Amino acid sequence: MEIIENLPNENIKLLKEIANTRTQLLDLYTQHGPASPDYISLSLKQNLLINQYIEEKIASMV
Repeated sequence: MEIIENLPNENIKLLKEIANTRTQLLDLYTQHGPASPDYISLSLKQNLLINQYIEEKIASMV
């Protein structure tokens, strides 16, 4: 992922972490399948990160 310029309302660190967990999820899915405890834990973590991102976006709009 290449960032051309920093946008003032974007949490770049959070977006990078979401992208990294997505990549890790894809790897775990292909290696161990969706029933793997590691896959489930990482999937829950990604959901929390995405929810955090959405909440920050909503808060910045208000």
